[in-house]
Amino acid sequence: MSLSTQPFKILCLRGTIEGETRTFPLEASTYRIGRSSASDISLQVHGVSREHAILYQTLEGLMIKDLGSRNGTFVDNQRVERAPVAYGAEIRFGSVCLQVDSLDADDVALAFTLTDPGLTVTRDVVVTPEDDEPTVAQGAAGHAQDGYGLVFPADYHPGVSPLTMALYRQLRQLLTDDLAVLLVGETGVGKEHVAKTIHASCSRSKAPFVAINCAAIPAEMLEAELFGIGRGVATGVKERAGQFELAEGGVLFLDEIGEMAPALQAKLLRALQEKEIQPVGKPARRLDVRVIAATNADLDQRMDTGLFRRDLFYRLAGHKIELPPLRRSKEDIPGLVEHFLRRFASQAGIRIRGVSAKALDLLVANPWPGNVRELQHEMHRLVGSSTDGQVIDSGMLAHRWRDHPPDSPPDGPPESSRVGESLALEPKLRELEERLIREALRRSGGKRIEAAKLLEISRNGLAKKMKRLGIDS
Repeated sequence: MSLSTQPFKILCLRGTIEGETRTFPLEASTYRIGRSSASDISLQVHGVSREHAILYQTLEGLMIKDLGSRNGTFVDNQRVERAPVAYGAEIRFGSVCLQVDSLDADDVALAFTLTDPGLTVTRDVVVTPEDDEPTVAQGAAGHAQDGYGLVFPADYHPGVSPLTMALYRQLRQLLTDDLAVLLVGETGVGKEHVAKTIHASCSRSKAPFVAINCAAIPAEMLEAELFGIGRGVATGVKERAGQFELAEGGVLFLDEIGEMAPALQAKLLRALQEKEIQPVGKPARRLDVRVIAATNADLDQRMDTGLFRRDLFYRLAGHKIELPPLRRSKEDIPGLVEHFLRRFASQAGIRIRGVSAKALDLLVANPWPGNVRELQHEMHRLVGSSTDGQVIDSGMLAHRWRDHPPDSPPDGPPESSRVGESLALEPKLRELEERLIREALRRSGGKRIEAAKLLEISRNGLAKKMKRLGIDS
C-alpha cells in the first residue's frame, strides 16, 4: 500500500536496536541516517556507515536513497540505490532493521518538553507551614528560616498529591521534639529521603546524618557496627567508633529495622531508654542522638510471632509515619518522570526532547510495585537507550508497562480478570530475573559478590545480567 493512500497516518521507523525498542517519528520531510551523532536518525551500531542513507518525502510518498554505504541499504530484502518505501516495509541499514509503521497521535503529542535539558537543581526546596505547595528557597541551605518548615535534599523532588502533602504536614509536626521516628512503607517509597528531610529541617541539621542498613550486615557484626568496639577485644581487632558515636548530636537512620536479630534488639532498646551505648570491650558512654528507623516489614506480625520486641516498637514509634505507595500518589508521577529524565540526561550528556502523552499515560496508569525506586530505574534505562534529541514514546517503555491495561485498578487486576493477559515467555522471564536480582542486591546491601552467591551465579554473570537489564547497584 502506498503512503499517498494513507494521508492521516503519523509515520515512524520502529525496530529493536541492541535489545531496546526504538521509535523514530517522521515529522520532517528529510532525514539523514547514519552512525554519526549528527545524523537526524543516529544508529550508532557496527555495520552502519557514518552517512548511510537519506529518507525523504515526495508527492508520490516516501523515498530512500543510499549514500554509498559499505553494507548497503535494503528495502524488503532488496538492495537499493534509490527506491520508494511503502507503509509496512522493512528497511535495513547494515545490521539494523527498521519498519515503516504508524504512531498513535498521543505518541506524537508531547505531555511535556524538557526545554532546558542541562538544568540541574542545586537549591534546597522548602515547604513552609503556611503553604502546602513546595517552593524553592532562594539561597542558603540548612533549615527553613522559621524553624518549622521542611527542607528537602537537593536530589529530592517534592510531590504534589494529596497523600504526599498530608505526609509533609505530619513531618512538620515532629520537628519540635526529639522523639524517635518510625517510617513504615513499601520498598522504594523513599524512606531514607524522608529521614534526611527530617534531619535537614530540625535543629540537628548542622550535626551528622548517619545511615546503616540493619539487613545488610551479619547479625554477629552489627553490634560492633552500631555501638563500636574496643582495642584488643580479639586478635588483630582495632578500636573503632560505632554508628551511634559517629552520629553524635545528629540523626542515626536505622533502615530495615525489622530484620534486626532479637538479641541485638534488647541492646538497642537499652541504648534508647538510657541514652547511652555499650561498645564491645569498652565502658558505656552517654550520647545525644535522635533515632529514625524504617521498615517495609509487617512489625505487628513479627511482634505476634516473637521476632520483634513490642517494647522496642513502642520506643521507636514515638512518631509513626506511614509513607504512601506510588500507586496511591499518581499525581506525583509526572513530576518524578521529568525530574529523573533531566538528571540522567544531564549525566549522559544528551538532550531528551520530552515525553509523549501516551507514554506518560501508561507510566501514570501502572502500579509501580517497586515505587519511586522502580520508576527511577526505568527512567535511567530509557535515557540509556535514547539518542540525542529523542522523544520518549510508548514504544520505548518496558514490556510490563506497555502491556498493563491503563484502566486496571491500582493494586492490579483480580486473578479472574487475567485470562487475556499476555503469556509471552520472554518478557515474563525478564521481569522475574530483574525482580530476583533486585531482591538479592537489597538483601546484600548492594554487595555484588554476596548477591551473586544468593542467586547461585558467578559475579561476572551477575554483572552481565545487570547491564542487560539496566540495573544499577
